[in-house]
This record gives sequence, C-alpha cells and structure tokens, in this order.
Amino acid sequence: MKKQGSIFPEKTAICQAIFVFLAGIALFAACTRTHNRDQSLDTTFVQIDSLYLSGNLTSMSHALDSVRGHIGNDDVVSLGNYYYYMGVLLGENAVDKNNYADSALSLYPDIETQLRYKDGYIKALTLKAWIYINYKKYDDALESYFKITSLVDMDKYPVTHAEYYTQIAQLYYDQSRYKLAASYNLIACELLNGIKDYNPQYVFHLTQGALNNAGFSYERAEMLDSAAYLYHKGLEYLDKEEAKGAVSKRMIDVSRIVFLDNLGGLLAKKGDLTGARQLLEQSISIPNAEWDMSKVTAYLKLAHVYARLHQSEKADSLLKIAESLTTMQEGDKYHHALTVDKTKSDIYLAEKNYKEAYNYLKKYLQARDSISRADEQLASMDLRLKFESMQSKKDLAALVKTNQYKNLLLLGAALCLVMLIFIVWLAMKNTRQA
Repeated sequence: MKKQGSIFPEKTAICQAIFVFLAGIALFAACTRTHNRDQSLDTTFVQIDSLYLSGNLTSMSHALDSVRGHIGNDDVVSLGNYYYYMGVLLGENAVDKNNYADSALSLYPDIETQLRYKDGYIKALTLKAWIYINYKKYDDALESYFKITSLVDMDKYPVTHAEYYTQIAQLYYDQSRYKLAASYNLIACELLNGIKDYNPQYVFHLTQGALNNAGFSYERAEMLDSAAYLYHKGLEYLDKEEAKGAVSKRMIDVSRIVFLDNLGGLLAKKGDLTGARQLLEQSISIPNAEWDMSKVTAYLKLAHVYARLHQSEKADSLLKIAESLTTMQEGDKYHHALTVDKTKSDIYLAEKNYKEAYNYLKKYLQARDSISRADEQLASMDLRLKFESMQSKKDLAALVKTNQYKNLLLLGAALCLVMLIFIVWLAMKNTRQA
C-alpha cells in the first residue's frame, strides 16, 4: 500500500513537470513569433508613415493593401495603425473615413485597453475628431481633444502637445478667430523647436504646417507684415532642413510649393504683382508633378495676377488648368470654386465685359455667404468655456468617485467596530463564566 501510494504522486509530479516544460516552450515560441511579427509590422508602418508625410499617397495605398493580410485579428497595435492610416488616406471622404475611425475606436472598448494602447487610442480620437468637425459636431470634437489631453502628460510629450495645439488652432481658425489661431500655432512651433530624439519627418511635418498656418491666419486677420515674416521664416526653415538631409526632398518640395504660393498671394494683395508673379511661377515650376493637387491655389492666384495685369489670355489658360485640377480634387473643391468665380469676374472686368463680371461676382458672393452661415455655430462657441466645463465635469466625477471610496471606507470601519464590540462582549462573557 505504501509502495503504491508513493508511485502515483511521482507520476503526477513528472507529468506536471513535462506539461509545464512543454507549455513553456510553446509560450516562448508564440512570444517569439509575436515579437518577430510585430517587429516586422512596426517597421512596415514606420515606412507607411514616411510615405504619408512625404505625400506619396499612391505608394502608401499599395503598402496598406499588402500589409492587411499579415495582421491578426488580435493584433490591436497593427490593426489600430491600419485603420488610422486608411482613414487619413481617404482625405475628405467623410463616410468611409468615419467607418475606419469607428473601427479604430472599437479596438479600445474600456479604460484598461485605452491606457494600454494609448498611442493607438489617441490616433483614433484624432481621426474621429476630424469627422465630428466635418459634420459640425463641435462639442463631440472638443470632447475627443479633451480625452487626448487627459491621456497624455503634455510636459513629457511635447510633440503630442504641439499636435494638440495645432488642432485647437484649426478650430479657432474655423471660428474666424485668426489671431488666436496664429498664437496657438506659434506655441506649437516653440514646443517643437529643438526636439531631437523623435521622428524628424514628423517633427518637420508639424513645424512647417504650424509656421505656414500661423502665417495664413495672420494674413486672414489682415496682419500682412506678420504673415510675410512667417512665410519667409518658413522658407528659411526649409533651407535649413534640406541642408541637414534628415527629411526627404519630396517633403521639402511639397512644403516649399505651399510657402511660395502663400507668399506670392500675399504680395499680390499688397500690390506687388511682379513679385507675386515670380513667386507663384516658382511655386508651379517645382518638379513635383504638374498635376499635383497642392498647386491648385498657385494656378488660381497666378491667373488672378495676370487678370490684374490685363493679360487675359494667360489668365484664362491658367484658370483652365486650375479648374481641371479642382474637378479632380475632393478636398477644397467648393472653396476653390469660389476663387475661380472671383478670378473670372476679374478677367471679364479687365476685358470691360461688365455683365459677365457682375454675374460671376454675384455667384461668388452668394457662395461665400452660404459658407459663412454654415460656420455660424462654430463661430458662436467659446472654446475656453467649453474646455473649462469639461474639466469641471471631470473634476466632479473624480470627486464623486472619491466620496464613494470614502463612504466604503467608513462603512468598513463601522462594520469592524461592530465586530470588535461583539468580540469584546464575547470575551467578557467567557471571562465571567470562567
């Protein structure tokens, strides 16, 4: 009996040891495969991010198509990146973009998951905020931005902080509060200045965008000298980055097209038509594909300049190129159409065809007023008060949670006290009986 009793525990222990050993090998192999797969996918998404920042959307689309089949359904990091980049790839296609935003957000159903995959969740919130703004759901957009600020220690993550400021600047710009928009973009520039241990392409993307948007905001505020200063500063920044060689020439060329475009338009506003023509022609001549969408506004402005120089044939030729580009573009098609109508009015006015000039000017004014009415809801919103209200709600929720915790502690203490009294009573009773 003793012999039988000693054999079975030994067999059980041996079986358990073998099982643990095999399970350990399987787990190690699985972890190794996961690590290798994730590392490979992470490298691929770094390349996709580079393609996106450089504006090479065709190659980006091909890369996303090829990587999808390698992503497992339980790979939250890679799925989050895939949905995010598919969303940004769609540009102004709000319906499909919204589907990808919702798919990305569904990966983070609870607070634990949101904190564990914080970077992916922030990307999903950013994508969804764009959708809210597109559909004029500004309260929801602000809620998304507020969640981002709640997730990130802004002092430790200056790049995320800077990106957040550029998004708030865009909201102020949409409100036509151009000076505030410019100031927020300049704060983003200060945060980005001197950052070294980060993706140089992304820092460049944010910095040049903030400089350009700050200048454009000042231009809309009729602070033309401040706008010109920032456009020149932006061009100087491009030259410095090109000399460093850390950013691709394609990215720098795309950015230079926009800065020259804006500076040329600014000179035209100030009456320097010769200088404006030179800068706009320089913008168009940069070899980044003649039909590149970023050149639409440069063609429109140059057509406007030639109309004011009474060179109607050149103006009309450039306008046709701009119109053909506008029909191919999803983004600012409606706003570009406004510029086309205004330029046509100027061309007919230069030709002394007052009837057609008046018709196009009337069409331009009606469309502009329609846009202004559509933006009245955002214009009336006080963003500062909205954020203060959200912070108050968050603080109140935290206070309620703290009070609930205190109440539980008090209840526990009361129960302990009752039990202590009962124990003392029993002890005293037993003592008397003894």
